[in-house]
Amino acid sequence: MSHLVADLTDEDCEAINRAVQQAESRTEAEIVPVVAAISGRYDRGEDLFGLLMGLLLMIVAWNLLPQSIPEPGSWEVGPAWWEAFLLSIAVIAGFLFGVHLASRFPVLAQLLSSSKDKTEEVMAAAQMAFVQEEIHHTQRRAGVLLYLSMTERIVAVIADKVAYEALGQAAINELCQSLTARLRSDSLTNALTAAVEELGQQLQQVLPNTAVQADELPNAVRVLRNAV
Repeated sequence: MSHLVADLTDEDCEAINRAVQQAESRTEAEIVPVVAAISGRYDRGEDLFGLLMGLLLMIVAWNLLPQSIPEPGSWEVGPAWWEAFLLSIAVIAGFLFGVHLASRFPVLAQLLSSSKDKTEEVMAAAQMAFVQEEIHHTQRRAGVLLYLSMTERIVAVIADKVAYEALGQAAINELCQSLTARLRSDSLTNALTAAVEELGQQLQQVLPNTAVQADELPNAVRVLRNAV
């Protein structure tokens, strides 16, 4: 699913940007959509994948090594020292190769990461994006972040103080659920555009735009191709 980030065309981004502009024209809040290819590095998953590769390479090396046959009259049947050395090298080489492979293809590390780990990584990345995009610095304290992490397939919605108090946690949870459902059945652009429109309608009811005021944040989707 992360490849969808690269598939976002200029037309897709423009459609999302128009939806943001239209939604913000009806409310004093700021809406900031962020699409991230991946949110975490998953070092533990990389190490576990490396360990599995090391054990696999050790098993392969064990089967390729010639078996030691004791001399007639000798009861020594243990492996020779050089066999143990080669097996140790195989484990280390497999571990390093596995870690490198998992770092290049994060989905491999995610296969060995729990749902809790992935959720925590996404929430931490969303909080960082909330700060980096300066959503918490708006004068009205009414910014809302829509954060989509494509590799993890997890959505996070973070609202600043005024917007959070106006919307309430229940509405935020419902928006997360509806956006997640749309992503399962529709394109990224359509799902995000619909979520922006839905959020705009909710904000219009609780934080209507009662005066002409300049945007404090750009009306543009942010695309993050690497972990924040």
